[in-house]
Amino acid sequence: MNNYSFTIEPIKRKFEKSGMSLRKVAAECGVSHTSIDRWMNSTVAPNVDGLLSLCALFNVSPRSLFQVNKDDGRLHEAAE
Repeated sequence: MNNYSFTIEPIKRKFEKSGMSLRKVAAECGVSHTSIDRWMNSTVAPNVDGLLSLCALFNVSPRSLFQVNKDDGRLHEAAE
């Protein structure tokens, strides 16, 4: 049986390199800066709309945020 894992790290790295403020990212994504902060700190996972907005803003494939924990016990990036 496969289990899926989610990570915000690819977006977080691009956010940190961008120099954008939380408020700017929030305005671009149409959410509060508090939501962005919680997402970036993995306190709360973004909803689908928020996730897709972040992916578009930082040019990150949503697929790269998910990994499959296969029966071999290892994590693999989700295949296309």
